[in-house]
Amino acid sequence: MLTVSTVPLVLCTALVALTLLISGIAKAKDPQSTVTGIQNLGLEKIAPTRAVSLILPWFEIVLAAVLLLSPVRLPVVIASGLALILMLFYTVVIARALATGRTAGCNCFGSESNAPVSRYTLVRNVALLLAAAGAHASALKGGTGVVSTLLGLGHSGWTWVFGAALIAVTLEAVRRGDALAQPEPQAQVILPEPVYD
Repeated sequence: MLTVSTVPLVLCTALVALTLLISGIAKAKDPQSTVTGIQNLGLEKIAPTRAVSLILPWFEIVLAAVLLLSPVRLPVVIASGLALILMLFYTVVIARALATGRTAGCNCFGSESNAPVSRYTLVRNVALLLAAAGAHASALKGGTGVVSTLLGLGHSGWTWVFGAALIAVTLEAVRRGDALAQPEPQAQVILPEPVYD
């Protein structure tokens, strides 16, 4: 049975896998958004835009599938190592974009996410980089895919998972609730028209 100290690393693996899966699916739906993101970030000289837009989404999806579903350790070690390199590259790209003033959308999650690059994008990428490091540490420690690892958890491990799930659901509900908020209409002051004799 896994110990409680293993669970945070499994949660890191789950975070990286789900991020890659969501990102890959969004990019696969709209390959042009990846081309736009590459151009916005000024990477067209180092990344063949058409090839990257067709290969990157499926690469992310395959990495996510291995991290989630592999019942054996070696594929998870390889996938988590590749995910760590990918997250490091993404973090460097975002830091470079901020340093050079390229704040147009990175389309990191396809056309569903065209917000401008900001310091929050960098914070997100640093957090994902740290999670990828945790995922790789978990794999090196003997971890397998998220599903098989979760199936091996005892009661105390599931308490951690339940707590993490509550945090994720709460934050997502707050985010979606804020997105629904409509600005209140401003009251208009109507001044009387001047009367001329």
